[in-house]
Amino acid sequence: MACEEQSTTVPQDIIIYILYHLPVKTLGRFRCVSKEWLSLLSKPHFINTHHKTLNRNHLIFWSKDGLLCSVPFDDLEPVSALPNLPFEAKWCGDILCCCNGLVLASGRGSFNNFAVFNLTTKDLRSITWKQVTDSPYDHYDWESYLRWSSGVFVNGFIHWIASKGSDSIQVIAAFSLAEEKFISEVPSPDLYNDVDILSDKDCELVALGEKLAIFHSVKGSIWLMNEYGVQKSWTKIVVSEYSRFLGVEPMIFYDKGKIMIEALRRMWMYDLEEQTFCKRDDFKILNLRRVISTCVESLVSPELADPINYRQLQAQDGGWE
Repeated sequence: MACEEQSTTVPQDIIIYILYHLPVKTLGRFRCVSKEWLSLLSKPHFINTHHKTLNRNHLIFWSKDGLLCSVPFDDLEPVSALPNLPFEAKWCGDILCCCNGLVLASGRGSFNNFAVFNLTTKDLRSITWKQVTDSPYDHYDWESYLRWSSGVFVNGFIHWIASKGSDSIQVIAAFSLAEEKFISEVPSPDLYNDVDILSDKDCELVALGEKLAIFHSVKGSIWLMNEYGVQKSWTKIVVSEYSRFLGVEPMIFYDKGKIMIEALRRMWMYDLEEQTFCKRDDFKILNLRRVISTCVESLVSPELADPINYRQLQAQDGGWE
């Protein structure tokens, strides 16, 4: 008896589950499959869920030939150059903030030339600005080459170490992107012996994974806020063997349960449990001149730099976090 060929239909929920785990570049090609797939892969709910599911970090750096580039932490696939910015930025541009896969960049020392772009899709938008609120804080970083301090995005807020009041008290200020205003101050650690750590010029705010942290670039200590907004959740981590980086300006990141430090043109991985370092020699293949930041891979469009669109996306999907 002859066997009849039978077609197999994959359930829609399984297809969507698979799509959630695919890289952005692959999904970009899949948008061309059909109108139905274009609609699915463009919906705010899909973009948000994919962003949370994939959670793939990229390293942003200047290459030795002056290009702004990105590369994933996990497999170091061929480096991709980021879009040409609408201002001169070779070797001297600033990455001001990274949020949900979008990067805000400017020419160094420029308050007129800005662009928002998606580091993976390379979609770019030149933007204009409006003043949304009178900030009660002084954000100028007098210790860091006389420039405005960069913000750190965590839990739907952009954070700065800023001065407050006539006494210039240092606080962690939080600005809500959805509400377009400063709505709170994040409590600083109960410092004990680390008195006035926010005023220390060697300390900076960083995002380690999805947590807010304070990094002391000379001592190698890290204050990590394990539960957002809860002062008692601050935990101090002292990185052993940190003395090998004295005399350099290391940058610190977090990826897949490991603290990563970029210094001496190498990437070092620190195991919190073992309290040991190991080098990631695979980063030698990069044409790396200077590391700038990290950003998560996502499908979010630069058009969401429009605050109205950002609020619409947040409302449709119940928020980012």
